[in-house]
Amino acid sequence: MTDSNQFAEVGEFWDLGRLHTDLSQAKSISDRSPGHQLSKAERLYLHGVLSNCSPKEIAQRCVVADGTVRSCLSDRIYPYVKLLVYQKTGVEAEITHWSKVAQLLEQLGYKRQLQSAEPVELPSSWVGAPTPDKLFGRDDLLNELAQAIAAQNQRILHLTGAEGMGKTSLAVQLARQLAEEQHYAVFWISIATTPSIPTWLDKIQRLWGIQTQLATPTLEATFAALLQQVSSSPWLIVLDAMETLLDRGKFLPAYQDYSPLFRQLCELDHRGAMIVTSSEPITNLSVLEGRGLPVQSVRVEGLSVQDTGKLLKHLQLRVDNAKDLGQVVQTYSGNPQFIRLLAPNIKDIFDGSLTALAQLNTVFLNQPMRNLIEGQWQRLTPIEQQIAQCLARAGASLSMQELQSGLPKGTRYSDLVAGLQGLRERSLIELITGPSQDAPQYQLQSAVKKYLSS
Repeated sequence: MTDSNQFAEVGEFWDLGRLHTDLSQAKSISDRSPGHQLSKAERLYLHGVLSNCSPKEIAQRCVVADGTVRSCLSDRIYPYVKLLVYQKTGVEAEITHWSKVAQLLEQLGYKRQLQSAEPVELPSSWVGAPTPDKLFGRDDLLNELAQAIAAQNQRILHLTGAEGMGKTSLAVQLARQLAEEQHYAVFWISIATTPSIPTWLDKIQRLWGIQTQLATPTLEATFAALLQQVSSSPWLIVLDAMETLLDRGKFLPAYQDYSPLFRQLCELDHRGAMIVTSSEPITNLSVLEGRGLPVQSVRVEGLSVQDTGKLLKHLQLRVDNAKDLGQVVQTYSGNPQFIRLLAPNIKDIFDGSLTALAQLNTVFLNQPMRNLIEGQWQRLTPIEQQIAQCLARAGASLSMQELQSGLPKGTRYSDLVAGLQGLRERSLIELITGPSQDAPQYQLQSAVKKYLSS
């Protein structure tokens, strides 16, 4: 074990003398041993927690077993802190995670009030952020999400949905609204070009002038130090198009570090937030959301008939009646990117009349639209592709039993259910229910069916 200088930086932020004295008194009461002081190990591991280090990181830096640190924290430090809180407030605190220790002690006034506590306006970086398309039908959602982030009710916003639904455009508009109205510093990260956390984290540190003096600068310790140094300033990090790092919703081996980073973002004290976009759900974020942490997943759906009409008018396209407009919305699932990609063809071939296209009663896919679908198709699992191909061959909706008979022999129902769920989450199939249905039916989106049939 190293000496207490291992976490010497903690003394700059915490009143350790007073804290050690009060915790020693709590220890004496808890252990029923008057005069007992905090041991060297107890002080050391406490300092580690106050430095925003996890038990695993503390163990690595102190060259001890992970279990040794965890046992000391749970069996000694946590009870002493809980007793101290009760003595000073009369409230029985719960400590379910190591980060809660610093939060409780800060509330008791043991953290120093630094002169630089006033919010500092941090610079933004929009490198890689696209010029957003004009949004239609998203105003209410945009304002709701902006308010949730500004009120610090959400630390991570996960925008998911099919390709072309406008996740990135929504993220850009949301980030600009927070920057303009709430003075958030924005750092945009295009995952396709900068997937590695150390790479973009280093860029953020240099942009914001953050210097970390850590004996062993692990990724978690570095990120925790960054959060601490900008804790008084509002900021927003956008991770765009994270599906390239996923395999069936889970991070590829090279990118497992995103999981602890997301957890830190939810649990540590700061005024920042993160927007994540992906065309499929991220299992790790779903788990955090299920545990009640400040994570919100929003699936961006297709446009309504009314909002599609506004988009068509913006694109200078004509539609003669509501029936034809409704047919186009159904055919292309209200996908705004599909409509935008179709616009040049409608102008060139149909003189700008969407009605002329609708009356052909067919699904028209140009090459850019095929490329959009191809990108999603390549990321599907084998069972998801098999289900989609089965539905395309049928040309109609099928029940689960009918799908089972059309899949390779030996396909388990559990795999079929998982595949249907994956396709639903990507907005590639529709669920059909109703009084006339003996069992739920599933059918492909029209554009996907056309792609697989041609």
